[in-house]
Amino acid sequence: MSMSILKRNSLLLFKQIISASAFRALALIAGFLTSMLLARTLGAETLGFFALAVAVSSFGNLLINIGLPASLTKFIAQAQALELPNKTLGFINDSIRLRHIHGFLFIALFTLSLSFVTHWLGVDQHRKWLFWLLICIYLLAGLNGIYGGILKGLEKATLGISIDQCVVPLLNALFCGCIYVFFGLSLEKVIAIYGISTLIALYLGKRWVKNHQPEGVSENYTKGKLYKGSLPLFMSSSALIIIGQTDVLMLGHFLDAASVGGYSIALKISLLMNLLVVISNAFLAPKIAAHESLMNYELIKRLIHRVISLHILISVFILGFFYLCLLPLLSLFGEAFLAYQDVAWILVAGQIVNFVGSAMGCLLAYTKFAFFQTGCLLLAAIINIVGNWFFIQWLGITGAAIATAGTLVFINLCFCGFTLGYFYLSTIKENKTGC
Repeated sequence: MSMSILKRNSLLLFKQIISASAFRALALIAGFLTSMLLARTLGAETLGFFALAVAVSSFGNLLINIGLPASLTKFIAQAQALELPNKTLGFINDSIRLRHIHGFLFIALFTLSLSFVTHWLGVDQHRKWLFWLLICIYLLAGLNGIYGGILKGLEKATLGISIDQCVVPLLNALFCGCIYVFFGLSLEKVIAIYGISTLIALYLGKRWVKNHQPEGVSENYTKGKLYKGSLPLFMSSSALIIIGQTDVLMLGHFLDAASVGGYSIALKISLLMNLLVVISNAFLAPKIAAHESLMNYELIKRLIHRVISLHILISVFILGFFYLCLLPLLSLFGEAFLAYQDVAWILVAGQIVNFVGSAMGCLLAYTKFAFFQTGCLLLAAIINIVGNWFFIQWLGITGAAIATAGTLVFINLCFCGFTLGYFYLSTIKENKTGC
């Protein structure tokens, strides 16, 4: 019976990944088209301006969401598995309410510190209020992360990925293309487009959650569990944001916006494979959480083994793809970006390692071993900060790539070692003892 359940789950997982990949790939292409349009019309310096805003807003959304998107997926999936609709509604309503309160407080604090932040990052002071507006739009878009976490927990992962990752890039590409053709692009127009796209996405997210949430009476005592349960995931998310954005912020501090723009293109190309990581983990997370609530660790282990084997196979094709297509991809953004080929290869190497080990990170995050994942990520975040501070001053943009890729390798070696030791070596030991 267990094997038949495992085969059905694995087949369903594979079909869901394939179906969601098509839509996510479309959004990824749309994001590339938007970046190429901005690079060719507004230049690397404007791309750097947007990259710095994304980095700052990533830390802002981290503090506002406090790990809620990831923890909501776990809590709602467990509540659904145990058939507790009132608790599910409590998690949904309280998470949205908490997000609004945190968002208002952060925007107020950011407004007071705007001059310091823009000066430290080297942002043109004549653009500081445009920088503030762009960050507020990105912070508002962070609510889609809450909607995405809710929908993934309700096992509507395709909708969750769509609202969290896809809708805004698709709308941005559509609107930017239309405005470029008829009126031409400017920084102000692009910011306005991003704002309109965000509002449309928020409306869709709210509607999708309302349509798929269970009927019942919302529980009023879930806030404490949300805060307590989100803490480990908040710490993990904090480390991931530090690892993902420290390079951009330090490049802005030590170099200039044009350098940040060039690096952001190399990073964007290396993150192509992140499409598969996001989709795979989106479907793995609720299944792991549901099995963990029923103590089905053998099913979890077998499922993870199948996914890792698939990731290793896919990685071979990914390496071949970048070998053939890296230079053509860079040239799409402009001839000036060909200078970042070495940086892109370093980042690609780190992302391939991260892709292979991503399933083990998902396993640790959504089981009782989340504390170990959190510890590894926090240690890696410290290594990343020190590495970027040192290598950027020594090697410039290449140093940022080395620090980021090295951090990803360190993280996945830790995850692999722990997972192998606990789930596999312990099983071998038990089998020998049984014999």
